[in-house]
Amino acid sequence: MPSIAKVADAALMEQPVTRNTKGSSSHGWLDYWAMYGNTVFLIEVKHAWCSVTSGVIKKSTQDAYSKALLQLKRISSSEASDLSGGSSFIKIALAVVPFYQASKNKDKLIPITDKEKIEEVHNNLVAGLTPPPNWSCIWLLHERLQKPVEYDDGRHELYPFVGVIAQVDNCLPALQKGKNDQ
Repeated sequence: MPSIAKVADAALMEQPVTRNTKGSSSHGWLDYWAMYGNTVFLIEVKHAWCSVTSGVIKKSTQDAYSKALLQLKRISSSEASDLSGGSSFIKIALAVVPFYQASKNKDKLIPITDKEKIEEVHNNLVAGLTPPPNWSCIWLLHERLQKPVEYDDGRHELYPFVGVIAQVDNCLPALQKGKNDQ
């Protein structure tokens, strides 16, 4: 929240919202509401994991991303308009995805700096999600931060980079006019 508050004109966490579920309304909480200029950002954030070595998107990663998308979809255009005070609004489903390597032998875990490998793993994540995110980036940790962590069960993990994926909707105010609830 401090980062959002630094750049936004106004920001709130856990904003109460009404979501539409199967024809009825239910109470919920939007993770972040932020206003910048004349635009309100409605943001749902989820956390997931991705293995560098397996190349397989975990079901829990897809589920977290899908949940953020569904939570935003269930905020009707009229509710979003109310939340934005008539200003334009943008819905953002955001997932923060640390990438990891795991091994019983910590000596097998080496920092990843090969940009081609990083791009390949990142592209696999983006292509493996349904629907594919329309925005993504990677934060590559400096080698000195890529240290194996030992867990109680004897396994070791190393976290070389963090992916941030997003589905950004309603980017243009003109798209909102006459559009049915999503």
